[in-house]
Amino acid sequence: MQFLTNKLQNFQNLLRTRIQKITQPLPHCLMLEVFRSDTPQQWLFSVHAQFPRIIPSWKILKSPPVPPIFCLWLRTRVLHAEFTSIEALGDQLWQFELSRREEQYFLIWEENGADSNLLLLDEQKCLLMALSNPNQSGRILKQNMSYNPPLKWHPLPNFPNLPQEEQEIDACYWEWELSGELSSLSVQYRKFFKSLNRRLNRRLSKQHQDLENCRKSEQYRQWGELLKPHLSEIKSGQTEIKVANYFEEHIPAVRIPLNPKNSPRKNMAGFFQKSVKLENAVPHVEKRIRQTMKELEILNQKQDELNGLERFSSFQVWENALPRFLKIRLNSSPIKTKTQAASAEPLTRLSSDGLAIVVGRNKHQNARVTFSIARGNHWWFHAQGVPGSHVIVKSSQPFLPPQTLMEAAQLAAYYCKVRANRKIEVDYTQRKYVRKIKGAEPGTVTYSQNKTILVELDDSLLEKLLEK
Repeated sequence: MQFLTNKLQNFQNLLRTRIQKITQPLPHCLMLEVFRSDTPQQWLFSVHAQFPRIIPSWKILKSPPVPPIFCLWLRTRVLHAEFTSIEALGDQLWQFELSRREEQYFLIWEENGADSNLLLLDEQKCLLMALSNPNQSGRILKQNMSYNPPLKWHPLPNFPNLPQEEQEIDACYWEWELSGELSSLSVQYRKFFKSLNRRLNRRLSKQHQDLENCRKSEQYRQWGELLKPHLSEIKSGQTEIKVANYFEEHIPAVRIPLNPKNSPRKNMAGFFQKSVKLENAVPHVEKRIRQTMKELEILNQKQDELNGLERFSSFQVWENALPRFLKIRLNSSPIKTKTQAASAEPLTRLSSDGLAIVVGRNKHQNARVTFSIARGNHWWFHAQGVPGSHVIVKSSQPFLPPQTLMEAAQLAAYYCKVRANRKIEVDYTQRKYVRKIKGAEPGTVTYSQNKTILVELDDSLLEKLLEK
């Protein structure tokens, strides 16, 4: 295919462009917005199992509220970097060299069917992060290991004839890919609708039962009236009383249950109170029944509409018009109350040079440390690429004393998820280069202009810092 055989020529369009924006709208694809001479262009790096590709793209996709970890790694290392060289290492293996100031990185593109991957390497060509699992193709490749190519290669797929125009090519690929996305999402929604239908029907059944119970209000009122002339006959601890029911035509005998712990008068008052309560509840229960029946009607209508969708664009319109109770909330999280840990004070220590080091030990403290306590020129530390504490040093000097730098890095490495590794890379930069991520949980940030230090946890130093 002409398009595939001319890959190198197409990739040359990336040379000398500078990366201005990095997004990862779908788990398998990365979008790079690049500039050359103030001309913007968007390139798609997709490791889709059926349609892996690197091509210019005009598709606009909404980014998730919390960027995936691979996207964050790229933003902290190659944002504003320039493509300096592009080399074919094989028919299905490509190397993109990136330079940012004095730093050098490599993006390795493996076009390998279902095992396609995009990997970020450092200057020594050791793995920093991968878009997908790098061990799927039979090799063993871990973080900080030297790069080695896959052991198993899948043949390139045979695509039908593609149009000549780049924009039309992009549209064709997206139509094929998103038809698969449509199928996957439709299955998710059908499963969700089936579960929701069961829940709504159970709710409706319970609400009808509640309505039947509310209609017993007249019975409780009658019991209260029947007890009035017999209060003096009720003995302490009695559980029921048999009286004549003069509300019915033949005046049959009726047994009225009693609470043995209550007095006769309190039993009578209780029946009247319950009667009023049930009577007042009837309109509210009926309103809930109407609401549940309306939701069931909407659910059935939307389910019929879903079965008739054939294009992903139509699905997006349909999904955007869904009522809130019908949407699959993939990124939602339960509302949590403010716990004692969240409201506790961050850990504060003095370095050997007399500078204050402040450590956040949960997401709420991290947000407070970074965006309330720290100032723009203060120094900010975080373990590289893993969840952990935000650590700041309250110093606006252009350089930190080496001992303070090491102590702050030790604390950032100690309060992270992978401290069992003992050797941990810690990023540090000035607070002004740290930004919140819109819509993300507290303490979730992105940063730039960072430097990295490799820390080996020092138990004796940590003991001194934590005992102060």
